[in-house]
Amino acid sequence: MNNSPSSGQPAQKNQLPEIGWSATDVFESLEVMRARDVRWREGRAFSLAYNAGPDALAVAEEAYRRFSGENALSTDAFPSLKQIQAEVVAMAGVWLGATPNSAGFMTSGGTESILMAVKAARDRLLAERQIRQPNMVLPTSAHAAFAKAGAYFGVEVRRVAVGSDWRADVSAMRSCVDENTVLIVGSAPQYPQGVVDDIVGIAKIASDVANQLSR
Repeated sequence: MNNSPSSGQPAQKNQLPEIGWSATDVFESLEVMRARDVRWREGRAFSLAYNAGPDALAVAEEAYRRFSGENALSTDAFPSLKQIQAEVVAMAGVWLGATPNSAGFMTSGGTESILMAVKAARDRLLAERQIRQPNMVLPTSAHAAFAKAGAYFGVEVRRVAVGSDWRADVSAMRSCVDENTVLIVGSAPQYPQGVVDDIVGIAKIASDVANQLSR
């Protein structure tokens, strides 16, 4: 039985073929599947894929090809990956105003990044102020992973409605913050409408709360 795409018969989706496919068959099958995907190279995939142009894409694809077999689980075995991560984290830190004592690591994507941010905030405030009933304040437009993180790590999620401009209502967020708040969330941009929250205003809330609690 030949399950290759070129045989005219649909490939089995739930088991390996009896006869291995050729490289041509594999690539042909992938192209058939990809034909249904959104045309992200034409700018039709808001927030899901970004087209930096053919030159940048070619470099990224070649870099990925060269390192596709390496495993970042062990940076002792693959010090190159350790250096890559360190440099990316350092560059991102410059953008975000990191201090010399700041630390970070690369994640598998946005959801894991949010999960780790919530866990880090919870753990830090537990250590510094012994907060055992933590909460976080966020607009309804914030990424769904914050709700998942709250459930995973025992952090109450306090959602605040957005304003008529679809941005986070900073005043409403301020009213929800208390001594057990470990995180205040803003999006730049958020998913539903693609607008950027008032990050400066939200950061001011966090700064004011931190100053009040340190007195």
